[in-house]
Amino acid sequence: AQAARAQEEGKFRDEENKKREEEFNNPKQPVVEADRAFKGGKDAPVTIVEYSDYQCPFCKRGHETMKQILKEYGDKVKVVFKNMPIERIHPVAMIASQYYE
Repeated sequence: AQAARAQEEGKFRDEENKKREEEFNNPKQPVVEADRAFKGGKDAPVTIVEYSDYQCPFCKRGHETMKQILKEYGDKVKVVFKNMPIERIHPVAMIASQYYE
């Protein structure tokens, strides 16, 4: 039974690794609308799209990082915020994101 389980786990790991490689080789391109609110320079050479959930403690840390980047790089960077509420674990996040939008 243990050998079968180990074989299944190895197969799962291999499949996950293939998925990650595919994602790295074909990265998704975020859609940033021209009229979308942003912070930083309008014509900045670097655009960061920040996806966040208002109830997520890790997203809060990421937002603090974005504030520091803006402080350090000013108009050289443009930060666009997009909501990504995780409803199954953060029940108020969707309402907060709808209010923001």
